[in-house]
Amino acid sequence: MGATAAQAEQCLPMDAPGAQRAVQEAEELVHGYWRQLSPLYLSKRDHHQH
Repeated sequence: MGATAAQAEQCLPMDAPGAQRAVQEAEELVHGYWRQLSPLYLSKRDHHQH
């Protein structure tokens, strides 16, 4: 899940001000993505259990 943030860390030096912003944006992107996916995933799993 944190692969995008790890890639951003590898591409940019951590002491650069833009690096932390890139990591933050990547994490926000991942969180937003999972926020959209998780209801689908949870409802699927619920459906499968019952």
